[in-house]
Order: sequence, then C-alpha cells, then structure tokens
Amino acid sequence: MISCPSLLFARIECFNDIMKVKLRNHLEKLRTSYWFVPSIMLVFIAVLAFSSISYDKWKQAPQKDDSTFFYSGDSSSAQSLLSTVGGSAITVAGVVFSITITALTLASSQFGPRLLRNFMRDRGNQIVLGTFVSTYLYCLLVQRSLGTGSAVPHLSVTIGVMLGVASLCVLVYFIHHVASSIQASAVVANVGKELVEGIESLFPDELGEEIEHPAEDRKELDPAQAHSIRAHKNGYLQAVDEDRLLTLATKHDLIIHMNVRPGAFITACDEIALLYPKQAGSDERIEQIRATMIIDSSRSAEQDIEYSINQLVEICLRALSPSINDPLTAITCIDWLGAAISRLANRNIPDEERYDENKILRIISPRTTFGGAMDASFNQPRQAGSKQIAVMIRMLEVLETIARQCTRPDLRQVVRHHISAVWDQSMAENPLDSDVADLRLSRDEALRSVDHFPAR
Repeated sequence: MISCPSLLFARIECFNDIMKVKLRNHLEKLRTSYWFVPSIMLVFIAVLAFSSISYDKWKQAPQKDDSTFFYSGDSSSAQSLLSTVGGSAITVAGVVFSITITALTLASSQFGPRLLRNFMRDRGNQIVLGTFVSTYLYCLLVQRSLGTGSAVPHLSVTIGVMLGVASLCVLVYFIHHVASSIQASAVVANVGKELVEGIESLFPDELGEEIEHPAEDRKELDPAQAHSIRAHKNGYLQAVDEDRLLTLATKHDLIIHMNVRPGAFITACDEIALLYPKQAGSDERIEQIRATMIIDSSRSAEQDIEYSINQLVEICLRALSPSINDPLTAITCIDWLGAAISRLANRNIPDEERYDENKILRIISPRTTFGGAMDASFNQPRQAGSKQIAVMIRMLEVLETIARQCTRPDLRQVVRHHISAVWDQSMAENPLDSDVADLRLSRDEALRSVDHFPAR
C-alpha cells in the first residue's frame, strides 16, 4: 500500500514532468497564434501610455510654439488628433484582418489547409496586427486623460503621432509582405526551410564514427511479461520527452518499449508502450510515463519531420493535379525535398535502443529512418508526376544529388531503389523516344553517383 506522502511526492513529480514536456509544445502553439504577440504589444503600449501621462504630469510641459518636435497645441486639438489617429488605426486593423483572412483562404484552397499553420506563425503578420491595435489602445488611454481645463500631455500626444506614422509604415510593409508571402515559391521555401531546421534540430550530430553498442546480445523481450500502457485519449502523438523516460527507466530499473513515434495517430485505450517488468506497472509509474507524451488533435513538426515532408508533398501533388497543372511548382517542391533529404543523409539518426550510463537497455523507441523519409518524399510525387517528363527528370537529378551525400552503403541502396522506381514509372507511361533518351541520360548519371560516391 502506498503512503499518502509517497503518493503526494509522486503527484508533484508527475506534475513537474508534465510542465517540462509541455513547455516547448506550448511555446510552439503560441508561435502559431495570432493573439500572443499582439497581446504582449498591448500590455507594453498600456505601460507606455500610463508612463508618458505620468511624466507629463510631473514634468513642466512646453508652452505653445516653444518646440518644433513636441506637440504644442491645446487640449481640444489634442483630442481631435488622437481621435483621428486611433480611429484610423482600428479601421485599418479591420482591413488588415480582412486581407489576412482572404490570404489564408487563398492559401488553403491552392496549397492545402495544413499550410495555414505556416501563415499563422508568420511573425510579420502578428506584429502588423499588434501595431494597429496597440496604436488604437494608446490613443484611447491618452485621450481618456484629457479633460476640460487640464494640462495638455505634450509628450503623450507626440508619441501618439509617432505611433500613427509607424502604423502607416507598417501598412506599406504589410501590403508588400502579403503579396510576397502567397507566392508559390515563397510558400514552398518557407516549408522547406522549416523542414531543414527540423532535421538539424532533431539530428544535430553529423555522420562520424559508428555508435558503440554493448558487446553482449540482449535477450528477446517477452510481451507476456510486460505491463501494457494504454492511451487515455484520441489524437496525434506530437512529442515524447525521451530524456525524462530514460531517467525514469534508469531510476526504477525499467525497460520501456514504445510502440508509437511522434506523428502517429493514437486511439483511446490503444497500446502505446510496454513496461518491463510487469510488476512495475503501478498507477503512479504509468502516469509518469504518460506525462512524457503530448497527445493533441493535430500533428506538429516539433519531433516529426515527416509532417513537414508531407506539407511539401501536398503542395507538389496539388500542383500536379489536372485542375492546377503547375509542374514548375512541383519541381520547386522536389528541389526542397532533395535539399532536406541530402541534409538528413549527413546526420546520425539515433538508434531505436537507448542505454543508460552502465550500458543497460532502457528504452526501445521507433525512429524516423532515412528510407522512410525517402519514401514519404518521393513515392507520391513519382506516382502523380509519371506523365510529366520534366518532373521525372528533375526527380532523377535530385536523387543524383542525394546519392552524392550518402557514404553508407545502405543509404546508397535506398537511393538506387528510388532511381529504379522513377525509371520504371516513367517507362510505364510509354514516353516518346526523345524523352526516353533524356530520362536514360539522367538515370545513368544518378546511378553513376550511387556507384562512385566520394570518400570522406
């Protein structure tokens, strides 16, 4: 039987685990929200308004026409000026909101609804919206301090005018930014850069020496001797705090075998992990293990590079659809996929098995593999673009580039498989002889890169 103090400490430890693993997840959600940055700006502008008003009351205000920089009009003129600036700011904020919604609707119909997240996390749009609403709030607070016969807050009114000028500059930037951000090349480039950054974040170590494993072979784990850990709700597994899992497993002498990885959809009561030994599966321990996992209603790129890959693939497939028929955009997507996979070929992907400092097996967790990333990147574009010779040739050229980055034989065999698949898929469409010659030339160049890789 567990004592009350032990149960209390277990609850506190579990709460700390939850806060730690969810912190990065919440920060990512804040980045993709339209309210967080404007809210911070509203708080700052409110502090600025009260501070400037207090300064004007404490400091002797300049007399009329004494200054060419500070506002030197009377109280009535100040009210009219602040009313004009504030009213214009909130009106333009409504226009900005309407333009943003229109841009999001266009992006959703052309590039896919999953791309809305990338537009919502655009820091420029968030700052623009925050600037207009902050200008309105500032003018409202300063105008509130103006009364009949009261001293004119010259500094406060001057800051209000400066905010109005800043809003005008921000409006010009916003029009340019929206026109640039909805271009296909810009959309694809943003997703591609996020994919490359995700690879560098999840796999920071470049290829080097082979990872040493314990010399002795481990015994096969018997699922009948394990305690089954089941999910408590439906959703996508967004992230797993494996460092915390390793600490728990080492501290309590456990082996945790994960059945799912970030990006997988989980059904309530589905078996997500096995805990060895079976008798260690107490309610507190299971709660601690669950606390290391984030399950939500949507996928996230936090620990799932295939999510960003799927975004590029979705744009590529839409571009290759008969209704849009935009092979140039598809080729741009393939270029960015190639750049990301080339970066992945240079990275050490952690092994599924994790050991503690004493080289004792503690965690078995499925990983994103190079082959899985290649399949996710090129299978669907190859199938959808089989009739587009330019797309297939470009895919062979990208595979040639990836092959030059692969120094391990198993990775080169994966690239060879995809080169053969592109060739076979193209030949199944009975292309013209001239197209066959171009395809064969690109295929031979790619295979030559596979066979004659540079030594490192």
